[in-house]
Amino acid sequence: MIRPPLALYLFMLIALVVGGWLAYDGVRAQLTGEYAIVGGEPGAWAVLPRAAGVEPSRLGFFLVVVGCEWGAVAGGVWLRHRWAYNLALGLCAITLLVVPVGKALAVIAAALLAGRGVRGWMAQKSPQAG
Repeated sequence: MIRPPLALYLFMLIALVVGGWLAYDGVRAQLTGEYAIVGGEPGAWAVLPRAAGVEPSRLGFFLVVVGCEWGAVAGGVWLRHRWAYNLALGLCAITLLVVPVGKALAVIAAALLAGRGVRGWMAQKSPQAG
């Protein structure tokens, strides 16, 4: 069995932290009407629903969905599914719209995914493929 690269472990940790935080913050927004960040503002993405006349605090379930997607995608990357790798890069881009810590972690996660270690891991044949 080939040992996973350190970059993959780091990506998994970031996915757990970012996904867990987004899911928590989304549930909190649904229950209290406020986001957990300083000032209660959800992030740059709030401009879009406000332009449509919708209060962002009513859309916490979107954060829950994105947070759960981080977990599913991390599992897919671990299992070397190409769809998960591509979706992980997309989630990194989406996460750039949230609070500054989320932006930094999304950039690091994208860099880890684009690095040789994870790309090499993805290129290997999955043990589940038979």
